[in-house]
Order: sequence, then C-alpha cells, then structure tokens
Amino acid sequence: VFLPYLDGERTPIWDRSALGGFLGLSLTYTREDMISVVIEGITLGLKDILERVKASGIIVQAATAYGRQAYNPGWNQLKADAFGIPVHVPLVKEATSLGAAAIAGWGIGIWPDVTSAGKSLRIVEYSCTPSIKSAAAWSDNLIAFREFYKCTRERIPYNPK
Repeated sequence: VFLPYLDGERTPIWDRSALGGFLGLSLTYTREDMISVVIEGITLGLKDILERVKASGIIVQAATAYGRQAYNPGWNQLKADAFGIPVHVPLVKEATSLGAAAIAGWGIGIWPDVTSAGKSLRIVEYSCTPSIKSAAAWSDNLIAFREFYKCTRERIPYNPK
C-alpha cells in the first residue's frame, strides 16, 4: 500500500500534516512494482474521494480522465476497475485548454451558452469498462488504505522540515 500524501492531503481528509509512505514492502519488490504501487495508491486516493461523494447521495455513473494521467491507457483501465464505473477518456485531455476554448467560443457567439460549448467540445476518444471481478479486491484495498492513514496519523508525529 502507498499513501500518496507527500505534501499532506486536501480532499477528502483535509489534513495538511498527513504523511505518505509505503507499507508491506520486501526486498523482492522491483522498480516496476514500486511504480505500480504508487499508481495504485493514487488510484485508491481517487476512489476514496469517489466513495465519499457517493455516500453523500450523489449518483455517479461514469468518470472522465483529464490531465497528464489521462494519457496512460493502463491507468485509465485501473481507475475503471477501482471505481466500478466506466472511465471516459476525451480526445482533448487538457481540461484547462478545453474550458478556455468553450468560453472563447461562447464569447464570440459560436455557442449560445457555456454548457452547450462544453458538450460540443467533449469528444470521447475511448472508454474503459470496469472489470467486475476486481471490485471486491479494490474495496478491501480501500479499507487497508484508510486504516494505513489512520495509523500514521495516530502514531507518527508530523515533523515538517
């Protein structure tokens, strides 16, 4: 398990002093294993946010990947498996640029409103469908992830440099 809190954490725990780290390592881990664990830890952090959103009563039927991580097809599939919902990957992966184009197009009259502009510009390149058989493992991993955070929070003092 990897806690990705190398600079504290904002969402969903709002803890500036949260600590990152690895748990369960052995000498058999390779560099590739470590990279995988980091990606899985970040994915669990995202799943933690999603589960809290769903617990608030919001129905989430799909997610869209934006930014640098959206360029990695394997990670997009991993997110779909972890979240248990489809993950859509847009043709334009940089949301800031897409938003600026939508506002500019609305501003010069191409679209009647920003919502129409966004819908017109949101072109899905591909979608990842979740693997049902991995859902239980991801739920168990999320429990371990949350417990690891609680243990570090309770037992390891925050010592900023």
